[in-house]
Amino acid sequence: IQVKFQLGSEEVVLISRTGLKLHNLAWHDVYLVRENKALTLSIDGLFTTAVEVPDYFNKLQVNYGLYLGGPGEAKIPDASRTSTMFRGCISRAEFNDRNILSSFIAHPEHNIDHGCSNVITAGHNYPANFLGPRSFISFPSWSTKEERRFECSLKTLVLQAPLLYHAGWQTNFIALEIADGHLRVLIDDGNGMFVLDNTHFVNDGKWHSVHLVFNINDVQLTVDDKLSQKQLINNKKAYLGLQGHLFIGGIDNKTSSELIKHGPTYVLAERTISGSFIGCIQNIQVNSDQISLSNALVTRAIGTECNDQESKGMAEGENRLEGEVSPVPMQSVRGILMNNPPCLITKNMSQIFNNFTR
Repeated sequence: IQVKFQLGSEEVVLISRTGLKLHNLAWHDVYLVRENKALTLSIDGLFTTAVEVPDYFNKLQVNYGLYLGGPGEAKIPDASRTSTMFRGCISRAEFNDRNILSSFIAHPEHNIDHGCSNVITAGHNYPANFLGPRSFISFPSWSTKEERRFECSLKTLVLQAPLLYHAGWQTNFIALEIADGHLRVLIDDGNGMFVLDNTHFVNDGKWHSVHLVFNINDVQLTVDDKLSQKQLINNKKAYLGLQGHLFIGGIDNKTSSELIKHGPTYVLAERTISGSFIGCIQNIQVNSDQISLSNALVTRAIGTECNDQESKGMAEGENRLEGEVSPVPMQSVRGILMNNPPCLITKNMSQIFNNFTR
């Protein structure tokens, strides 16, 4: 644990004892006390470190409010530079003898659940049950400059849903979605939109395997090892530069806003913004790495149980999704796509149209 006190032009830093590990899924008691000149950090009542604070620092000014676990989407100096937010469980949080955790839980907009979810303690073999309608999992960036691979097994009843999304530089992005019950991959590498459909239906409540492979030359989307399609993107080879997080099953509010801002270039905007995948996903593999809930940066409305009785729950979740009012203004998105629809290049069109994007 590291504690920073910003004192104008001066900074006081206090770090827990070297070698002490807290990422072991065990409960730990943490106490931070400032008394007179001493700033003391105690962990589990056994490991204590202290540092001296200057005399002139006699009042703590909380100009931006008090945040627990991270600043969220707020732009706070210093805190906004933290790469990841806290992911875990906090059972009690007090500031000057005031219970601040209870006030956070009382407001649903903070998305804090009672108790400690199984999602936090789930191992590599646990599936992810997307409960909807704003479910998603975010992972670290899909980093590689060569061939990219994504694999998973999924089970769902939904006809339309986002499955994977990763933004890139400027208008670059890659998305995998369920469109009319089958899978579709959309890619923009700077040379215009590329769309590849796999006609094998996946919305039957049964498990299906998905394999997506793409590089600067081609894209391959395979479902159940039965149907696969492979096409060249175009004659102009371009590197698909990705940045940010890899989203599975849906996206967060910040990414939704960015999709709306980009407008008609993002043909998937309405489907991705309006909700999330509802169903189960397991055996996720990115490139050569097996990833799971234990690798997630953020999870929203995710369960850890997927069994043969899940189909009924998925159908109910789909009905809830249809009646859910999205916090994002959907009318503007529909207007953008209807009034200025993107131009999608198909294999039946002449190669002369490869440079057209609208």
